[in-house]
Amino acid sequence: MNIDTLQCEQPNCESPTSYNSDTGLCEKECPADKPWSDSARDCVGDPEPESCEHKAFNPINFLSGHKLQNELVFEANGDFPLTFSWHYNSFGNHLKSGAGYSVGSRTVADGTSDKLGEAVVHTEQPLAAGATPISLPLNSDPAQIYIGGATNNWRHNHSYFLGHYVLADDVTERVISYRPDGSDVHFVAVDGNFVGQGNRQWQVTKDLDGSQQHTGWTLKVDSRIERYDTAGRILRIENERGQGITYTYDANGVQQESIADDNGNSITLGYTEGRLSQITRNDNSVYQFGYNANGLLQGITFPGATTPQRQFRYEDTRFPRALTGVTDEASNVYSTFAYDDEGRAVSSTHSDGANSGQVEYLSDNTRRLTNALGKQTTYTFAEVDGSKRIVSVQGEVSVNCAAANMAYTYDASGFIASETDWEGSVTTYARDSLGRELSRTEAYGTPEARTITTEWHVTSNLPMKVITPEQIIEFSYDSAGNLLDRKISPL
Repeated sequence: MNIDTLQCEQPNCESPTSYNSDTGLCEKECPADKPWSDSARDCVGDPEPESCEHKAFNPINFLSGHKLQNELVFEANGDFPLTFSWHYNSFGNHLKSGAGYSVGSRTVADGTSDKLGEAVVHTEQPLAAGATPISLPLNSDPAQIYIGGATNNWRHNHSYFLGHYVLADDVTERVISYRPDGSDVHFVAVDGNFVGQGNRQWQVTKDLDGSQQHTGWTLKVDSRIERYDTAGRILRIENERGQGITYTYDANGVQQESIADDNGNSITLGYTEGRLSQITRNDNSVYQFGYNANGLLQGITFPGATTPQRQFRYEDTRFPRALTGVTDEASNVYSTFAYDDEGRAVSSTHSDGANSGQVEYLSDNTRRLTNALGKQTTYTFAEVDGSKRIVSVQGEVSVNCAAANMAYTYDASGFIASETDWEGSVTTYARDSLGRELSRTEAYGTPEARTITTEWHVTSNLPMKVITPEQIIEFSYDSAGNLLDRKISPL
């Protein structure tokens, strides 16, 4: 068998991608919070603990009932550039203490609940021993002042924090990553590192110096690296090429004071009574943020304007913190949202009809979605590895990724073991302990079955060899994980 190294001509890349000579691929220039993904062939945001399989309609997390809303403020130019955006979560982000850190907690003893309408106890010791961080229900006290980089339901895309605590046994360690979308990822200790519960590709390392003194934390997920100080404050976010975003704090080490990328883009952050009131870019353009009496983001005013171009409404008297609509500067309605008596989002409507739909919560494990055309899709969940996952989809094929397949099975670690699409074709997967794909068999059980295998770097989350029925693709990298060479050998 002759093995040749293929020399490929530079391809013509379709807009908005361009040719990347380092990877030999057509790629898109991606913002810092949405790095390029080879598998998705697009800029992909933070891998969220609540995956897109539970989201629809602009979106609503139809498993939990969360209404989520993302609002882009600006995106700079350059490779891995600085961006700024706001993220709303109807079930509430974690409280902020005077130091800007999460203080919401629940212990086994106090018997409180995070369900809507029930009491919530707050401690002044973030991540206290034996405590589990919780989110606030929609009707909890809206008059409380929230200090730090976020309000009680809104966070911006730079609101990262890493928490570390020890359980009541004084031995078992846990780490929690608080994410900009209001979610959190819990990590458990495995072989000296911390791996994410329900998403083992997330890993946290406790950084030590030569004297074994704690110097900080490093969180790795896919090609992204997040670096934190010993207190859990975000210091820098980098892509696989070392390009990144750097954070500095005020004299008290409490609030973010400036954020800069490696392209020369930067912002300074200004606060009023503990709330982020404006950001100023290094070209002197100013973006202002206004709040209502309950401390919720009410408007965004862009440079050169005197009135907010984006306004947020909270008009459900049952739940004063529930986002019910978004309007422009002329009060033209862009979108509206509604909730049931338990505070779960049940509908999302856009003025143009796009991404509109309704959610029915039929049981603890069943949801029915109706889109703008009246087509219905029913989702059934089951608990897998401590988290609820979709096991079957019935009804109409949907453009939502949740309905990309009609049936799923999972392995003992909670990773997808097989998918059955709407044509009945089955794809099976074998994975390592981190959930990385080792082999994939498409059209399983048929004469057309084909298997693709992947070999991974021993210590880094980098593919070294991909073998398909047609070819072998081998990769080599430098010490920083940058791709140096890709060799394609036909079979």
